[in-house]
Amino acid sequence: MASKSNTEVLQEAFPGRAALSPKEIARALYGDGKDTKKRVETVRAALDAGTLIPGLRKDGARWRVPIASLGAAMDARVRLAQPGGSLDMPPQRRKAQSTIGPRMLFQRDRAAAVWRQILIEVDELRAGESNDNLQAKTPPAGGTPPQPIRY
Repeated sequence: MASKSNTEVLQEAFPGRAALSPKEIARALYGDGKDTKKRVETVRAALDAGTLIPGLRKDGARWRVPIASLGAAMDARVRLAQPGGSLDMPPQRRKAQSTIGPRMLFQRDRAAAVWRQILIEVDELRAGESNDNLQAKTPPAGGTPPQPIRY
């Protein structure tokens, strides 16, 4: 059985309607009984910003969103959510507030620099040890092997 597109589902949910209001869009997006004032405000803000349906304009003072446009936008969001979706419309993300203060950031950066320097020195010591081991295993070309240095 073939799955229905979002446009077909919207046409069945709102029979005889060509365009929807923000309250009806909130009901379509979030479900029946979940079209609260806050969600309707969210839908209006997304329409004003052009993130819900790019390129859509107000009809006078009110939003009247064609069902076909809303269904196409919902289908595009579903395609984006699936692996391998296109990057036409990037998802909106909130920037997380950092709880780390400026001193902690400074100390974090300083500790990272110190550890980076330690790891570089360890790599240099290991490289020097491997060269010493290689020289100790191969006898010199003309005579006796080198004597170890005593401290």
